[in-house]
Amino acid sequence: MLGIISSLLLLSGVLAQTFDPSAVSLNVTYSGNGCPQGSISTSFSPDRTAITIGFDSVYLSIGPSSAAALRSRNCAVHFQLSYPPAWRFIVAGSRWHGYFALDGGVSATLYTTYELRSVDLRVINVPTLNVTGDKYTTAGSEGALFDAESLIAAGDQIGSICSSKGTSPTYSDVLDVRDRFALQANRAGAQQDGFTVEGTTFAQQIKLKWVACNY
Repeated sequence: MLGIISSLLLLSGVLAQTFDPSAVSLNVTYSGNGCPQGSISTSFSPDRTAITIGFDSVYLSIGPSSAAALRSRNCAVHFQLSYPPAWRFIVAGSRWHGYFALDGGVSATLYTTYELRSVDLRVINVPTLNVTGDKYTTAGSEGALFDAESLIAAGDQIGSICSSKGTSPTYSDVLDVRDRFALQANRAGAQQDGFTVEGTTFAQQIKLKWVACNY
């Protein structure tokens, strides 16, 4: 009998640590010359392991007649996550998906940094993604698909802190995702008007891992 009771107690402990995605909510604000108000959309996967940002108005230009300021654009997206206090999340990186049609001699670059306000930690050692090559310069107006991951090495990942035991009913933290989009001219006279294919949405999917707190 004691063995059965012990087993049930252990089982109840496991069940108490079951992650409930429905208990996680998200509030989003953003700013920057790469994402004017009303120009991005966001969605949260049902299992709460992926946040997707859709960029609709990222405009860049490079060339002899283009202003230097148009060669790069920035967007800072601020995610306030509210979640059960017995859990914490870890930022694992991003996946990018979009269509590019680049002029010859031009390449594009994507930079991202992540910051968690509760621990005042920033990940700057994030792999840079380059969009370059004949695939994109010969694609025509329809463009070619760019789909790539920029994952953070395990030793560089940051995570929210565990709240004090008994905190009720939810705990919250803010994840700042700062993106920079840039164009580079790889030969004299190269020029490009626009970033991704006009009329398409450029998406970034941020990957999260949820870990139970050990009190």
